[in-house]
Amino acid sequence: MFQNRRRSVPAGTGAPPSPPSSQTSNTWPSAMATPIPVPTITRLSTPSMPDHAKNEGMKLLKQAEALASMNFELSLRAVSSLANRLERDVQMLVLRTAEDQDFRRQNEDRMTQMMHEIHTIKAHMAPIQGIQSATQADVERLQQEMRESTLEWNRNLENARAKIDDISGRLRQAPRPVVVKNNDPVPHTPPTPRRETRSMRRAREQLTSSMQKQQSDYFLPVELLEQALTRNKGSPSSSNLESRINEAINSTKRWNREHKVTKMRDNQFISGYLKKQRQRDPGLEKILQQTIQKRASKAGKIKSSKAKNPQSVEELCRNLSWQDVIATATDVLVANKTQTLRALGQA
Repeated sequence: MFQNRRRSVPAGTGAPPSPPSSQTSNTWPSAMATPIPVPTITRLSTPSMPDHAKNEGMKLLKQAEALASMNFELSLRAVSSLANRLERDVQMLVLRTAEDQDFRRQNEDRMTQMMHEIHTIKAHMAPIQGIQSATQADVERLQQEMRESTLEWNRNLENARAKIDDISGRLRQAPRPVVVKNNDPVPHTPPTPRRETRSMRRAREQLTSSMQKQQSDYFLPVELLEQALTRNKGSPSSSNLESRINEAINSTKRWNREHKVTKMRDNQFISGYLKKQRQRDPGLEKILQQTIQKRASKAGKIKSSKAKNPQSVEELCRNLSWQDVIATATDVLVANKTQTLRALGQA
């Protein structure tokens, strides 16, 4: 089994020569304890992030490098602790079997190889001996920071998708320009070899201006379409209310997909969801929050005295689960959609 172990000795470094059996027992341990020179391994240092840096990609990359360095250091320190215990056991075994020549002949190479690997581990530990050791808490803290950065990226992506959905919905609802075909074609005047007189030029200019005026009446310019969309952006029309409901449904679906992969607690995740809905559509978020509060009060998740008074988002989400939010969103946005539209129209 020992021969199948993976050697951590650098290439080109051989095991020290075994002392002859005629040597005394005092020279054999000293020969095994000879340190083996190995290349110096540079420890990955955690780089400091400048305050003005805005590149989130570089920030995540540096966090990943720091996390890899911490994991390597923790693993190396654990292996070093095992190596120290193994060294003490080997030295004790050598002292107890100093006079056993048969045991030395059978196991001398194996013992020398074990001491060789122990010194290799010590050489790897030398660069980080004077540095404060990383702890599991440091690793978990860095992992939490990376999860928060990833969650913020997903939220920014959600905002971009919501804006794209809003723009595409308004473009679908915008009236299309009406094109009316002119059934009275302009009579074609055959060319004449005569020179164009003033009266002919005046008639041609009048005809051109009338045709341009007729086309301007039939075609609505793109600038007017954009102005109409801007004027109707905040109008409480039924189509606008429908689009608000659809945007809330799409947003809830995206948050539900994100909940399947997040490691955040439900109360923190629900608090972020409600705050994002309030930022996107305050009126609809108020209806969702009130409905969640009523549902939680009936289920006994909040006290009856607190259910009558408006609560903060953090207090409301303290004992909720994400399934409560999904059930409430389905009730407000799908099952009772008509009542929600009526409430939004009266707000």
